Parts: sequence; structure tokens; C-alpha cells
Amino acid sequence: MPASIRLNRFRAAYSALLLAAEELRVELETEAGHFREAPAEIREIQGIVAAHYHLTVAHLVGRQRDQHTAFARQVAMALCRELVPQSMVVIAAAFGRDHGMVVYARRAIADWRSLKPRYEAEYGHLRAACLAALALLPA
Repeated sequence: MPASIRLNRFRAAYSALLLAAEELRVELETEAGHFREAPAEIREIQGIVAAHYHLTVAHLVGRQRDQHTAFARQVAMALCRELVPQSMVVIAAAFGRDHGMVVYARRAIADWRSLKPRYEAEYGHLRAACLAALALLPA
């Protein structure tokens, strides 16, 4: 086997190892609470949205960029912006992003909701669940 093929295989394996190590680091830090502590309202919404989309909160705040995770993150950001009296900077920090991502998420989810009535219904269901949970949080 030529050296260039072996080198390419080694690079691919090394990249996969780095990605797995980064995902594990994010999950461990999230579980240990080393990320900046997000306000309780944001954590509550993150948990509800993560459960709805069969993810963990670590996925929502992690570096994963697959379509399913990114979409769930956008929904959670849009709900936080709508329901939580925090700035976009605070909301973005709770997701490990910058405030521009919150702006983008709001627009993307507004467009998605306008596509089909069932999308609006799904968002409404999540919004109602978040409102109910937020009402139970201590003031």
C-alpha cells in the first residue's frame, strides 16, 4: 500500500478520534456544570425541546451541526427569545453561540412555521409546554 494512502487513512482516523474526544469533553463538561450557568428559564426550555426531539441538553449546547440537532437548537433559541426576558447575548451564551445565531434561529423558525399548519401546531405545543413549565419555576 502506498505511503500516501496510509497517510490519508491515518489522517481520517485521527480526525474521527478528535471529533469523538471533543463530543465527550462537551458532554462531560455539561454534566459537571462547567459551562456558564444559564438562567433557570433557559435551562427549562432547553430540557423540554431536547426531550421533544429525543436529544440531550448536551447536544443542544454542543458543537454538533447535523440537521436534526441544529433544528432543535434553533427551535429552543426561538422559544427562549419569545418567552424569556433575557438578552440575545445571554440566550446565545446558554447555547454556546453568539447572538447572531439567535437572530438567525428566530427567522428560520418563523419561516418554518409558515410552511404548514402542522409545523405551527408543533411549535404551539412546545410553546405551551414551556409556558406551563416556566409557570412552575420559583419566582
